[in-house]
Amino acid sequence: MKSILLLLTVMLLVFGFSHEIKAQHVGIGTTVPERLLEIEGAGSQYARIRTTSGFVGEAGIEFVRGTAASGSRDWSIVNDGGVLKFLASSDNFGTRYEVLRVSSAGLVGIGTNVPNSTLHIDGGEEASAMGDGYAILGSKSLHNLVIDPNEVVARYDGGGSTLFLQPQGGDLYLQQAGGISFMTDASGYVSVNAQINPAKFNVRDAGFQMHLRNPEGTDNDWYIGASEPGWVIGDDQLVFSPSTGSGNAILRLRNTPDNTGTLAPVRIVSSASQALLIDGNEIDSEFGPLYINHNSDNNTYINTSGGKVGIGTTSPTAPVHIVAPPVGADAISFEQDNQLWSLIPFLATDNLGFKFNGSIMASVDGNSGQWIAVSDRRLKEHIIPMDDVLDRLHELELSRYTFTHDASGTASLGAMAQQVAQLFPELVSEESQGLGMSYAQLSLIALKGLQEQSEQIAVLRARLAALSQQ
Repeated sequence: MKSILLLLTVMLLVFGFSHEIKAQHVGIGTTVPERLLEIEGAGSQYARIRTTSGFVGEAGIEFVRGTAASGSRDWSIVNDGGVLKFLASSDNFGTRYEVLRVSSAGLVGIGTNVPNSTLHIDGGEEASAMGDGYAILGSKSLHNLVIDPNEVVARYDGGGSTLFLQPQGGDLYLQQAGGISFMTDASGYVSVNAQINPAKFNVRDAGFQMHLRNPEGTDNDWYIGASEPGWVIGDDQLVFSPSTGSGNAILRLRNTPDNTGTLAPVRIVSSASQALLIDGNEIDSEFGPLYINHNSDNNTYINTSGGKVGIGTTSPTAPVHIVAPPVGADAISFEQDNQLWSLIPFLATDNLGFKFNGSIMASVDGNSGQWIAVSDRRLKEHIIPMDDVLDRLHELELSRYTFTHDASGTASLGAMAQQVAQLFPELVSEESQGLGMSYAQLSLIALKGLQEQSEQIAVLRARLAALSQQ
């Protein structure tokens, strides 16, 4: 009591305020105090409690209800060595415990006496629909947010609620410094700008819905989006583009069941004039030819398990079945070093024609199987009679032999190309594995020999007739 009277006396001397004690109310600067102690005055007003012990000891104020034995909750605020503490007690401060403190550095600690940040909260329970975590924002009976050291839970009156992050715009960063971010659980949904959740992950936007970037070296950007009618490429496509322009999309997936040559479930674009169309069993080039192993010398295998290949037909009857295009077009061609051989069906005669560098050379008769060589005089020039061949035919040696590569030793009849080259060089040609010879042309030489013999016989007959008349 002496301390209170001393405090009042000092304050009266310092401020010069009048006071009146009425019904145990003390007023400083007022004659009608409404509280046990009321200070009133113009400007700033302060009440001070000081300990002269310097940095040792406490200076504080206590708020006590009831008697010492009532067990009611009492509070005190103290300055303990420069640390502001809020203390609670139930036994008239015989014992007390700390609820909140503000360190000498201005750090606030709740549930900890060693705060490490501007606000440091320790102690609480797990945040959940019923667990109140370490902190609650909002009313428990309405929308509220519960936080614990590793969870943020939005609730409404004991149940789950929607958690909005940056709903008014601005950037949102998750794990900007690295690490792994887990969103939702095994039964939840993740939605970005979507009001409905038909799938576990939902993104909705009028432009590209996703942007992927690898910043290593030169930034590598990819944009993924579900198109709408306003896009350059049109509606109902899933596109993958290296830029924000849908017309630059490299891969496009379309909701269509078949490849029509113009539309397909999969469209791969490499340039404005190159696009590949794919469905479950068809591959087409939308512009120009379709190439396989165009820029490499790797092998190309088709139906290695024994299936049939149809070219121009969907019902092949052989390992390779080619149906020629319209009349006059080649069915198959072979080319090397600008030398082109082609096969062409002649529908009018049922023959198979052989062309060399665009000119018909021969054909096979489709009925008899005979070899038919081209012999039209209109296709020939520098025509001169053949020299006599009979004497050279007498020198030609015909032999019986077997080929060295024929393990069966099958006998053949013919001539030796080296000797034929000396007698009839037109019949012999140089092939990759040795000399070759045209037996078809040898038959013409034999026919020429028969003509010469026929002329000789005619002369001999005339002479014999003359001798008979004599």
